[in-house]
Amino acid sequence: MNGMMQKTYKILCYNIGHCSGLDGSVAHYVKYGHRHVHCPPKVKAKVLSTVRRLIRDEQPDLCCFLEIDTPSFRHLHESFGSTYVENHIESKYGETSILRRMPNFSKRSSALMSKNEMLLTKHYLKAGIKKLLYEVELAPSLHVFAGHFALQKRAREKQFEEVKQLLRHKQKIILCGDFNIFKGFDELNDLIHHYDMKIINTETDGTFPAHNPTKCVDLFICSKDITITNFRVLSDIQASDHLPIVVEISI
Repeated sequence: MNGMMQKTYKILCYNIGHCSGLDGSVAHYVKYGHRHVHCPPKVKAKVLSTVRRLIRDEQPDLCCFLEIDTPSFRHLHESFGSTYVENHIESKYGETSILRRMPNFSKRSSALMSKNEMLLTKHYLKAGIKKLLYEVELAPSLHVFAGHFALQKRAREKQFEEVKQLLRHKQKIILCGDFNIFKGFDELNDLIHHYDMKIINTETDGTFPAHNPTKCVDLFICSKDITITNFRVLSDIQASDHLPIVVEISI
């Protein structure tokens, strides 16, 4: 290492499911599906309390949140005072999408909180309905991308092709988010082989549905020269239909 100290970072990625408190079971979707239209404040408060505890316990340097509404994120960020010096929230839909103006969709967003200053870029993919892909330069030459990819396979294929172009000329890459790949990792082969990356999860690291996680859809993918010191699916955090994932890296 030529006498230079390595720097470590911890990154949290969590699809919070609009703070609706569903656990991913069919029974919950049937009984409480209306929460996606109107969620009782006490339910949101309980979810946010769990997420706050998660952040206090894990102390991530960067938090990447998917499926979070603007008011909830503001409450979440404010509860940490100056600990997270940078934050950003943005609609997950395209810049000109009509969904940005519809009552039940306008506040559905992705968001970031960082303990360190971050150089932020917003990319909008052409394919799919959920188009936002965040890019954060967390450290010199370390670029973190966070997104929520399409449910439809054909749209995902187009999105992964777009992502492949966005990763050009980046030295150290971390790509995280909800990939919605319910039939395994094969559809990511072209992307990871093109840039000599690795999927940190294994296919047995289930993240969905939270009540019985059999599908690994929430992933961390990174350049092979990034040292992974720890990776976990936080199965004890039951606040969404997805489980959160956390990775620690050293560069």
